Amino acid sequence: MQLTLCNDRKYDMIWVDGAHGYPVLSADITNTIRLLKPAGYLLCDDIFMKLKNIDEMYCSTAGFETLTAFSGAGIIRADYAYKRVQKPYGLNRFRKYIAIARHVQDD
Repeated sequence: MQLTLCNDRKYDMIWVDGAHGYPVLSADITNTIRLLKPAGYLLCDDIFMKLKNIDEMYCSTAGFETLTAFSGAGIIRADYAYKRVQKPYGLNRFRKYIAIARHVQDD
């Protein structure tokens, strides 16, 4: 099912894992937030907070930047958990996170 075509259903949780760069990931996160119930959860895999070398499909800070923008706008509250801690993936240059974001309830 293509989530972008569904306008009548809302979801408690949506896991986002696909292309990791702009514009795809930003669009995926935006559509996910639109489809969440109030207080619903968005989980997103392979979040890089900082990188020296960025590519369009995998190694990108697009997810972190997009989630930060939505957090700053008061639409979500995002937290991050380490995806892996063992070497070499736990080293700063390889460190990836899983985002756990909660849709802020409408008043």
